[in-house]
Amino acid sequence: MRSGRNQRTGLKSVRSDSKNRALADIAGDNPDQRSFVAWCTLWLGAAWRLRKPGAVALVFIDWRQLPVMTEAIQVGGWVWPGVTPWSKTCGPSRPQRGRFRAQCEYLVFATKGAHRPYDGAPCLDGMFEIAPPRRQTHITERPVELFRQVLPSRSSSTGRWPGVRS
Repeated sequence: MRSGRNQRTGLKSVRSDSKNRALADIAGDNPDQRSFVAWCTLWLGAAWRLRKPGAVALVFIDWRQLPVMTEAIQVGGWVWPGVTPWSKTCGPSRPQRGRFRAQCEYLVFATKGAHRPYDGAPCLDGMFEIAPPRRQTHITERPVELFRQVLPSRSSSTGRWPGVRS
């Protein structure tokens, strides 16, 4: 019997009644946690080397991989000042009787060195509650409205995160 981790992405990440089951699978979507940490550390380290001091990294992750993602971020060189939840609202979020609804993903916030926000930068919300897109074109698609609330125009007076090259 195959473990759930080794199933096709469309089988394990999409509801069985979903029309999105025909979306493309994600290659390499079945590592154990040690392999996942090693892989994340590689690309997070490469991203860290390409950024200026004060740069920001934002990574979406679900609750199962949240602890190892925060470890990989730190091993990759980033400073980890926090996490904020994204509630997908109470829509179709894998309900299971007797368990909490898995309706959140987490946005892990990291910086290259100390976080120095620009003068006049607003305080960002500590939680986002936005429904995912009803019709996805990719299995990991996020709602545009979520990015409108999270990304640069709201995070700094210059319209850019610090440390990001134009």
